[in-house]
Amino acid sequence: TGMYQMASGFHLHRSQRKSGKGSGNIDYYDSYQVPSELVTVPELFKNAGYYTSNKTKTDYNFIRDDLYDSKNDWSGRAEGQPFFAQFQLNGGKNRRNVKGVDRNKMEIPPYYVDDEVIREDWERYLGSWVETDREIGEILDRLKREGELENTYVFVWTDHGVSHIRGKQFLYDEGSRVPLLVRFPEKAKAGSVRNDLVTHIDIPVSSLDLAGIAIPNYLHGESIFADDYQEQDIIFFGRDRCDETVDISRGLRKGNYKYIRNFLPAVSHMQPSQYKDSKKMVSHSRKLFDAGKLNEIQARPFLPSRPIEELYDLEADPYELNNLAGSSESESILIAFREQLRSWMIDHNDLGLIPEPRLEQLGIQSGAKYYILQQPDYANLVHDSIAMIEAGERKDQQALAEGLHSEFPTIRYWASRAIGEQGIAELKSDVEELIDDSSASVRIAAAESLIQLGDMEVGARSLEAEVYRPHLIAGMYAHRA
Repeated sequence: TGMYQMASGFHLHRSQRKSGKGSGNIDYYDSYQVPSELVTVPELFKNAGYYTSNKTKTDYNFIRDDLYDSKNDWSGRAEGQPFFAQFQLNGGKNRRNVKGVDRNKMEIPPYYVDDEVIREDWERYLGSWVETDREIGEILDRLKREGELENTYVFVWTDHGVSHIRGKQFLYDEGSRVPLLVRFPEKAKAGSVRNDLVTHIDIPVSSLDLAGIAIPNYLHGESIFADDYQEQDIIFFGRDRCDETVDISRGLRKGNYKYIRNFLPAVSHMQPSQYKDSKKMVSHSRKLFDAGKLNEIQARPFLPSRPIEELYDLEADPYELNNLAGSSESESILIAFREQLRSWMIDHNDLGLIPEPRLEQLGIQSGAKYYILQQPDYANLVHDSIAMIEAGERKDQQALAEGLHSEFPTIRYWASRAIGEQGIAELKSDVEELIDDSSASVRIAAAESLIQLGDMEVGARSLEAEVYRPHLIAGMYAHRA
């Protein structure tokens, strides 16, 4: 879409299908539709006369089947027709033992235990680079054979970092800092290296600009090769639900500093995940943690909770080990970043703070999730949600009590969560009133809070009831609770 995922409403991985694997929530299926006014990047190229293709995988979180002319390559185009072709390579899935990788010379990050299991996994990951290099070479060779290499801009990047405990799906550099290589026609700019900050959403805007196609005003990225481009001094990123793991984290990078805000700090970094837990290096590390064989740094991902805020000086601490969020010396930086992130989330209509069962309902009511925060009634919902979350963090009982009676289910949800997580027994009776709330999200948060406040019987019985309701996502939330 060329937009931040949490602004378009496609920030939750994955969405759903009408039938087969991934189906089961049909009442809310239409909430995953792309609004007609958001013309996707492949469609913008198609509208400009380009032949579009995407080979192998379209792992999108929205419903649209007509983005491409071909699910293979550009071979079906008309003679002389320009083309916009995407190739989804296997990357780290090519974990083969390729000659040339010496496991004895590899540098294992200090936040992982250094043993043969980890070294074998790291070796296979590094070996996958060789296969990726070969695949890219085949594409470049074909362009050259067909006489198109010097007419074509070639972008190469990855969608995430290595699929390890602190990598893929997370905001540490192992998961969020990825390579971007661009080959210009006639090797213009060849060999040049840039160290400025760019993000994935800069790639669509840059591609459209290089092709001379008008850029819609709703795209968020920058044209990083434009003559008047000004280097970005700050970039933003985030993580939400991945598969069945409910989570909300946001981050920013400015200069050498990285700031991460965990909106669900009571959830473990390595909360149960069918995808992650199936990996040998994860199950191996978890066994070592359970046996008390990991040091303090290596054990952090398996602890039951996380810091609310994380701040790292990447120049002094490239492995992001020393959280500066609690130091008096970094207080001014922390405050500035906190406010910048808040402003960014409000300005970009960040939908991530709306619990997903409620988000689906609002998406149906509004015509698409993208439209929700454009409604006058919800114009202040991001601001008010953050305010309620912060009220919980400082145990502001008056604000939380008011939040429990808010007309907005999202506010009631965050107030309910906070009371249980903070153990505020004085508000237990108020939470009990929400056990029959009209919103599934609120009922689940209230049930979880009651359990945390010691009422296992009522809370567990309520959660069990939610599991068997027909709303698939609400049932998943109840399972996670």
